[in-house]
This record gives sequence, C-alpha cells and structure tokens, in this order.
Amino acid sequence: MKTSKDLVNKAIKADQVSVIREGENLGIMTLQDALDLAYDLRLDLVQVSKDSIPTCKVMDYKDFCFKKNKKNAEIKKKEKASTKVKEIRVSPRIGKHDLDNKIKHVAEFIEKKNKVKIVLKLRGREMKHTELHSDNIFKTIEQELEGIAKVEHPPKQESKNKIFMTMKPV
Repeated sequence: MKTSKDLVNKAIKADQVSVIREGENLGIMTLQDALDLAYDLRLDLVQVSKDSIPTCKVMDYKDFCFKKNKKNAEIKKKEKASTKVKEIRVSPRIGKHDLDNKIKHVAEFIEKKNKVKIVLKLRGREMKHTELHSDNIFKTIEQELEGIAKVEHPPKQESKNKIFMTMKPV
C-alpha cells in the first residue's frame, strides 16, 4: 500500500514541519507535536514536500492510497479501452483496387480512434529490394490518409520479411 515516495508518521526525518489539515495551514511545529496532533485525530501525518522545512498533511493515509489507486486504475482503463492497435497486412504486389480497399479499412479503424499497424509482408526475392516496395506502398497510404491520420512510427523493418508502419488518429 505504501509507495516508496511517501513518508508517513515516524518515517519523516525532520525536526520541524509545516502542517496542513483540510486546506487549512496550522503553521510550523515540531515533528513530535505534529505526530501527536495526527494521533489525537486518529489520522496520519504524510510528508508532501521536501523543502528546508518539510510540509506535512494530516490525513487518512489508507483512504488517500485507495483513492489514488482507484483514480490511476480508471485512467488506465479509459486509456486501454480507447486505443486498440489494429493490423492490416499488404504485400508488395498488391493491386491498386485492393490497396484502395485496405486504405478504406484503415480509415474506418482511424475514425474509431484506433491505431493501425500496417505490415508489408515480403516473400522470396522481394526481400532483396525492401526499400523499393515499402516506399511506394507506405507513401501511397500516407498520402491517402493525410487529413485523418498521421504516422506514429515510420516504416521500419521488424524481421527479415516484414516491414511495418504505425498510424494514429490526428
């Protein structure tokens, strides 16, 4: 529950501290007086800043940690739910019409606020001329989606037979 950053009660190493409680400044007092005040209120003394005279807050530390963890979990949940990475595979010999269909699919994914990983899969002799194939196809896709998407990761070789580019919504 306790993070390495938080100094609570006896872990605070200072002679004098500035004390705050519910937004009200109680002034500068000795550490022992501040601990006694927190103990009398059945709360904890938590150091919130490391100045020459540290500022400490009188609060319920378990409740503080619970709320902080709940808030972080909610942020992660929203972040995870809002962006997914979709993958579209193309080959170097793809026809114009097929490429247009792939671009439509990419546009649909982008409109739904998803990131798109476009993978160019090479086979046989195609692997010898990787830059020739990847430049043409990736530039075409990038130009077609210029208004709605931008390149997050430029074309990069993932393995000897795969080149990928990641796009995200503008």
